[in-house]
Amino acid sequence: MKIIPYLVNKYSVIAQARNFYYQKFKGTIPVSYDPLDSDFLRQLLAKENPVILEIGCHNGSHTLWFLETFHNPTIHCFEPDPRAIKQFKQKLGDHPAIKLFEGAISDQTGIQTFFQSDGINSDWTCSGSLRKPTNHNEVHPQIIFEKTIEIPVETLDTYCQKNGLAQIDFIWMDVQGAEMNVFKGGKNTLNNVHFLYTEYSNVELYQGQANLKVMSAQLAESGFKLIRRYHGDALYQNILLTNSKYPQIKK
Repeated sequence: MKIIPYLVNKYSVIAQARNFYYQKFKGTIPVSYDPLDSDFLRQLLAKENPVILEIGCHNGSHTLWFLETFHNPTIHCFEPDPRAIKQFKQKLGDHPAIKLFEGAISDQTGIQTFFQSDGINSDWTCSGSLRKPTNHNEVHPQIIFEKTIEIPVETLDTYCQKNGLAQIDFIWMDVQGAEMNVFKGGKNTLNNVHFLYTEYSNVELYQGQANLKVMSAQLAESGFKLIRRYHGDALYQNILLTNSKYPQIKK
């Protein structure tokens, strides 16, 4: 029986090594297996009162994490799905550190169609998007999209101008394939963002979804460099804003 954990550990190490050399050959940084936890986030931002934009806050689970991680953060949250908004309000109430925008950040200001997600056997509100699902059903057949709703949208530049956000420490994004919508509508704002963490997919799950290479090229125009890559998530640093207060984190 003792040989089984040994083999698991052995082949886990081999898999990580193969991934490292493969990604080096392919020209991108290898997948990181280090946790993105509270200690890492505090080291990354190096302050107790960061300004955080959580674009796609869903039911507030990560919002609670930010509140527990930092002493005095200011968190601007964005969520378009009314079902998730209801859960968010039940979980967080009227918290003074949080400002909630009940809509989405996009490349325009006005009204857009939102494709709501659901589950075949249970409620699933995590995969809704401004972009029409394409290959999502093939990859995740248990998730369905049977309903669309009209929601308010704003560009990142418009929102930040309205709310006087000149400097942003951290953007946390989970927008299900609509990443380029956010970036295209926030070119001025992105110049003043220190770190950005976003979900990505190299398989097109939603219509016109950008892969990691395309997203990285777009963000590079605002000074961002990919400094850590996870399975399905990427962490960027704006190297034009780097100073001793925002240390370079090892990959």
